Order: sequence, then C-alpha cells, then structure tokens
Amino acid sequence: EMTNTQQRDLLHKNREEALKYIENLKFLCENVLEPLREFLNSPIIITSGFRCPELNNRIGGSSRSYHMKVLAADFILPHTTREELFEVFNRIAFEKPVSFDQLIFEMGSWIHISTREPLNLSNRYQALTYNGSSYAIYTPKPITEVANV
Repeated sequence: EMTNTQQRDLLHKNREEALKYIENLKFLCENVLEPLREFLNSPIIITSGFRCPELNNRIGGSSRSYHMKVLAADFILPHTTREELFEVFNRIAFEKPVSFDQLIFEMGSWIHISTREPLNLSNRYQALTYNGSSYAIYTPKPITEVANV
C-alpha cells in the first residue's frame, strides 16, 4: 500500500526506489500509521505513500515532498463523508496521538501526515488546511466545538 500508484508505468520503478528508504518506511508504518489506526479504531486507506522523484513530479508534488523519503502518507477512512474526515483531522490535530511534523487536510478529500524524526529533526505538530492553491494554519478545537460547526 505504501508503494502503490495509479501511474501503472511507474509502479515497478516506484517500488524499486522505495527499497532505498526501507528504514524510513518501517519507521513511518510502525510509529505513525499503525498507532494512528489503533487510535482511530479504524482502518485507514493509504492513497499516496512513497513517490519516486519521477512519480512525484508527474503528479505535481512538491520538490521537497517527504513522500519521496517515505516519511509522509496521504490517507482516507473508509465510508466517511467530507465532514467526518475533517472531524478525524481535527481529532488527530487536537489530541496528537502520534508524533507528526505536518498534518494537512487537503482539498477536503484526504489527510496528509508526515514525520521528520528519522532525519533527526523535531516534529513541529503543524496542522494545516490546503484548498488546492494555498495553505492555512489550522487551530485544533475540542471535539464538541467541531461537531457544532
């Protein structure tokens, strides 16, 4: 799931290049994604994990994307509405059940989570929203406030 891509012509290359970052892959899965699944008591569906530079460029990813180091993943939860996914985003941002550098609610469709720990950098716990053209800092709210929005 961490190396899959809809760009079928790059699938093999993407999987081959991911092997260079196997320690990062293990770290992200063991310390961020699996504990997140446990915290949410829900499966999460990875929509984008590792991206080799060619794949990242093709889909318009940032040239500094942590996806290219297997230190980021985009995900959704099965059978959730946009509003429910936003509540999940807020809950993660507010409760901080895992160590993350950035948590981004992207275009109302998925959640991006990244870590910098394997790079010996401190995580910033930044919560952001992204509408397709600009980022905004998000201040997490207690769950009851989100439900009343």
